[in-house]
Amino acid sequence: MERLEQCRTNCDTAVALGTFDGLHLGHQSVLEKLKRQADVQGLHTLVFTFENLPSSYFGGEQGMLFLPEEKEMAFEKLGVDLLYMPKFDGAIAGLEREAFAKLLFEQLRAKAVVVGFNFRFGKSAQGTPQYLKKAAEQYGAAVYEQEPYLLGGEPVSSTRIRAALRQGEIAQAQELLGRPYEIAGIVAHGKQLGRKLGFPTLNFYPPDCKLMPRHGVYAAEAEVDGKCYAAVANIGIRPTVKDGDMLSVESNLIGFSEDAYGKKACLRLVEFLRGEQKFDGLDALTSQIAQDKRRAEKCVKNAWQGGLQAAGDVLE
Repeated sequence: MERLEQCRTNCDTAVALGTFDGLHLGHQSVLEKLKRQADVQGLHTLVFTFENLPSSYFGGEQGMLFLPEEKEMAFEKLGVDLLYMPKFDGAIAGLEREAFAKLLFEQLRAKAVVVGFNFRFGKSAQGTPQYLKKAAEQYGAAVYEQEPYLLGGEPVSSTRIRAALRQGEIAQAQELLGRPYEIAGIVAHGKQLGRKLGFPTLNFYPPDCKLMPRHGVYAAEAEVDGKCYAAVANIGIRPTVKDGDMLSVESNLIGFSEDAYGKKACLRLVEFLRGEQKFDGLDALTSQIAQDKRRAEKCVKNAWQGGLQAAGDVLE
């Protein structure tokens, strides 16, 4: 996949427009339509998205389901030919809808455009799919509007997924995403307390812009060096050991005993086990971790039997 640094390409394209945060089931339906249309017309597929949330520019939602590198990796796995992913800033926010259409049809050479039912663009969100369809006519192009993907009688959306994660509703988030929610980071040195308690852990610190689920203990699948392990993970500030207010992801991988410092670890959340709590002492904490570990191993093994999917394993 080629990452376009400038909004210009030398081939005719089928373009999907959207934020695509999390690449949930609704987004996947847009990309399915994109691929079908590109095949019919013999076009290169191009995704036009943003590396940050447009809402964050206006002081709204900050938590991203996908970091820019996660989003790029997912599109590459899906076989997208071209990716244009600028930062949403003042220049883009102030772009008149006519200028946006010109960028799309002249510089990105769109011959087919696929958008979601609620897509808006341009200054003050004045651009609509209906406007885009009319603008496309003068360029010999066509715009296709994808209907909402419904679950539980409501459209699947990144907003619904964020709400579910913040409430610890992991099963609901997974259903909306079509796969488990992932959190990844580079393993860093911790206080070695887990090792002293008999439960050595891998620790990493996600960036502030990554959407974190409800603080607490989770059953998760952990991937390190291409191998997957059942794991029990604590996401939060570890109140029992007084680790300050710094949010961390701390995981005990079942059957893993290697040195992982400096390596990338990826967690796929399977089930919320309990909220974060402060224990009377380390003995009580040790006893609870042992219980959590047994529950987590059972949960993950059940998930494996059900066919756990990674972020790129969609649209196959």
